Amino acid sequence: MVEWLIVVILLVLLIWGFAHFSGLSRELQEVKREYEALVKEFDRRVAAEANALAQRMYEEWVNTKVREIEKQVEEKYRVLFEEYKMRWEKEIRKDAISRSVSVLLGKISEHIAPLLMAEKLGVNPKDLRFLGTPIDYVAFKGLSDGKPEEVLFIEVKSSKTGSLTPREQAVKRLVDAKKVRWVTFNLYDIIEETKRRAEEEIARMQVLGGAPQRSEPA
Repeated sequence: MVEWLIVVILLVLLIWGFAHFSGLSRELQEVKREYEALVKEFDRRVAAEANALAQRMYEEWVNTKVREIEKQVEEKYRVLFEEYKMRWEKEIRKDAISRSVSVLLGKISEHIAPLLMAEKLGVNPKDLRFLGTPIDYVAFKGLSDGKPEEVLFIEVKSSKTGSLTPREQAVKRLVDAKKVRWVTFNLYDIIEETKRRAEEEIARMQVLGGAPQRSEPA
């Protein structure tokens, strides 16, 4: 009887131990899964931090190299510019002086043009009339001496080519084609007609509204 009791107790202990071991095994499996998940998350975060760090280091390196290259290029072109300036400084000054002289002479020529034309064209400066546009001058040659000879249409140029603008060319074509005529525009008839109409309007208003009364002084 005692042997059977011992056997039963052993069976119970064996069953309990097996059940306890099975539960412990499941817990261990769960712990293992959580551990593996933590390891994966840790690896992911470490990889992300490593990538970010590598990216920052790369960007800093690139920026450093770019600044170095910019300084090198700037220094190179500064030296080249100094060399160019030293080499061509005389030419630049010569060109600038030449341009300044040309502009100055052009302005002076515009002011002394009447005197130059008087000598060159045989025109008395008193016979010149400045227009400005579409041409510069009209000259009535000989008019101031009481011996008019001709009418000159004059355009003043100070450039080497002396090319005309389209408007100036159009005026020149008209003169060359002798499409020039004398016009006497008399304003007398227009003034008299305007006076007549004004008088008629005043008379009509007097008829419609009565003649205006003059106030007697007090």
